[in-house]
Amino acid sequence: MRRSLAVTATASLLATAPALAVLAAPGTAYAEGSAAVQTTAPGVLGIAGSPTPFSVKVSNGNEQDVLGFELSGADLNPALGGLQDATIDLEWQDGNGKWHPVTLKDTGKDKVSGSLPARDFAGETVVQMRVRVAPKAPAGPDDELATFNAHDPSAPKPPDPANPYGHIKLATSLRNAPEADLKSATQDPPKAADTDTVKLGAPTVALVDYPATHVPGGPAKQYKLRIDNPTDSAYPSLSAMLAFDLKTTGNDSKLLKLEASKDGKDWKPVPAMDVPGEMINPLPDPYAIQPRSSVDQLLRMSFTDDAKPGDGVTYLAVDVMEGDEGEPAPIAEFCGERGLFKIVTAEPAPTGAPTPGTPGTPAPDGPTLADTGGDSNTTTLMGIGAALLAAAGGGTAYAMRRRRA
Repeated sequence: MRRSLAVTATASLLATAPALAVLAAPGTAYAEGSAAVQTTAPGVLGIAGSPTPFSVKVSNGNEQDVLGFELSGADLNPALGGLQDATIDLEWQDGNGKWHPVTLKDTGKDKVSGSLPARDFAGETVVQMRVRVAPKAPAGPDDELATFNAHDPSAPKPPDPANPYGHIKLATSLRNAPEADLKSATQDPPKAADTDTVKLGAPTVALVDYPATHVPGGPAKQYKLRIDNPTDSAYPSLSAMLAFDLKTTGNDSKLLKLEASKDGKDWKPVPAMDVPGEMINPLPDPYAIQPRSSVDQLLRMSFTDDAKPGDGVTYLAVDVMEGDEGEPAPIAEFCGERGLFKIVTAEPAPTGAPTPGTPGTPAPDGPTLADTGGDSNTTTLMGIGAALLAAAGGGTAYAMRRRRA
């Protein structure tokens, strides 16, 4: 499904453009010299995160210079699509602290360009900018949700596995040309230019100290759900969900008791969504995670006496939520590595082996989906975000759509 590039008109800025924010001290003298542009770009831009700040320092320009920007994508993850398929927001801040959008136009494959209104760049000026890249939000429950799942063998592979989300080249240039003449401003040799490579990233979700075995009717076992944000973008609203698949017993939410706690003392049940034949447990509170930080959610789970011995799988995902506070909807989903467990009649003797799902210790392969009757295209991708989409659309039956690659 092709998505349209999100652009915003700025015609009013051409006629009466506000002054740029100048961070130099009043009365500061500058030596004459060649024009220069220096961009301090984000190191890792989080997909679907909040607008991420960066700055551009312009030195020794003229009064009718134009600051232009060109964003080009490389090795982009198939779930994001090309830059023309994504929503891109580029903004600049005026001297009063107000943000203004930059109109972006397609200028080539995976390439968009735009520029600020012509300004006096004499001396030294620091322009505050911010940028955001996200998949286009689904218009409703029937639209496809952009799902990033590096752990599903059936999902399309990223071009560069070492950099699974790809990167963007941010080219900044200074030209002496009218702002309205975008063609001239992007094709004429610039007076000064700077190019930065910005890596794309995303939140990760993982199971920590995940229990490998459970006894029907036995005590609840505790573990953690860890959401990590390795990017320079903030995520003000992330929703986490677990989905359980019991291969032998069959899926019945009444067999599982899942609880969450903030302090390890006050435990509250995490109800399952009302989806017949499925065991989907959305965690109740959204998580706000700042750049380069993480959060742990304490969980514990147990099974009733009716659960039969056999293999089980836990799927996990975190969704970026957006929209009205009362009815937010997911715009992107990031899946974690599944956790494998067994329901046994008695606990095995301790061996001192590492706990599956602990960071740095991959979970064991265990039974394959073919061995257990699963469909790799349907079971691995649990459609967690699709259930949230259905909920946001006001549906009373949370029909979980299976997304296929």
